[in-house]
Amino acid sequence: MKTEEELLNRMQAYCARTEHCRSEVAAKLRQAGADDRMIEQVLQRLVDDRFIDEERFARAYARDKYRFNGWGPKRIALELTKRHIPDSIIGSTLSDLEEGEDKIEDSLPHLLERKLRSIKDTDDRSRLHRLVRWAVGRGFEYEQVMREASRLLRKGYEEDC
Repeated sequence: MKTEEELLNRMQAYCARTEHCRSEVAAKLRQAGADDRMIEQVLQRLVDDRFIDEERFARAYARDKYRFNGWGPKRIALELTKRHIPDSIIGSTLSDLEEGEDKIEDSLPHLLERKLRSIKDTDDRSRLHRLVRWAVGRGFEYEQVMREASRLLRKGYEEDC
């Protein structure tokens, strides 16, 4: 088993590469064979030295998953909860994301249009169900998805006429 100082150095390098939350670092320490007391001590030093910052992690995680994966607020909140991020941080992170320059509700029509191009069905009802299932699975609100998907399909129908 490694000493506390060796584990601390290793986790500092791990946290310096990219943002990580407490639970991810704790899992990594457990994997390295550290006991609970040592894990808490290393985590506390990492927090004190600002290698770990839950709020900074939540903002970076939410921004990346929204921009690069096209996730909605529900999916982001679920994934942050899985990582034991406090609800207060999740709430402020999502509100910041919704107020940002590229708002979540602005991205949904674009994502739905891109998905619609990949759906081969010709039946509008089937296309609507596929779009809704896909977008709700990505973490968007059902009502918002239905409204946008219906509008998109109507728009396509009007262009065909």
